[in-house]
Amino acid sequence: MIQIAHDHSMPESRELRRFEEAKRMLPLLRSYAQEIVDRRHRVVALQRADAGSTGAGERSTHLNELRRVERELERLGWYVGEEDPPYFYRVGKDGEPDLAWAPFEATAP
Repeated sequence: MIQIAHDHSMPESRELRRFEEAKRMLPLLRSYAQEIVDRRHRVVALQRADAGSTGAGERSTHLNELRRVERELERLGWYVGEEDPPYFYRVGKDGEPDLAWAPFEATAP
């Protein structure tokens, strides 16, 4: 579920527009969330297996792809938390998160 991170009783129309824009991005964000989870789990599995040089190369590829996804999300105004599963945060003009979304919660749209 996407949640507005502040407690204004009557959000401004600009805030409502940003909220609606965020809702339209949910399919893309959900796709990125699944990719992040899959790659993070694969990196952990490779670390546990302590694979040789081929495992290190594969792990490096997954880490590079994770950074690419995170840069793309940042370009769109979203940041990924370190939680497992990840939360997505959108930062407002004041530098504080103004929206948070947990794509794998039971109540996530």
